[in-house]
Amino acid sequence: MSQEEFQEKIKKINDDTMYDSFFYRMVSHPCFIELLNEKENILPFIFEDIKIYPSWTHLNLLWSIVENPPDNTKTQYFKTNVENWLKWWNIKQREKKMKRIIKGN
Repeated sequence: MSQEEFQEKIKKINDDTMYDSFFYRMVSHPCFIELLNEKENILPFIFEDIKIYPSWTHLNLLWSIVENPPDNTKTQYFKTNVENWLKWWNIKQREKKMKRIIKGN
C-alpha cells in the first residue's frame, strides 16, 4: 500500500462517517478494516499523515494496531492524544535507529 492509497482510505472513512454514530461506523467501515489488515506496515503512513491532518480515524487505527498502546494516549483530549502518540513514535524510531547502530547495520 502506498501513502496515497492510505490517504484515500482515510479520507473515505472520514467522509463517510462524519455525521453518523462516529466510532461504530468508523471501525466497521470497509476501508478501516482494510487498513487494520495492513497492521504495522501502515504505522509510518499514520504518523506522516497525523502530523499534517490528525483525525480520530488515525487515533482509532493506532489504538487498534499497536499492542499495549501507551496509557497517556487515552485521554479525553484529542490534541494531547496526538502529541503523546507522536512522542511515542519518535521514541520508537530512535530505539530502532540505536538497534541498527549497535548491530552495525
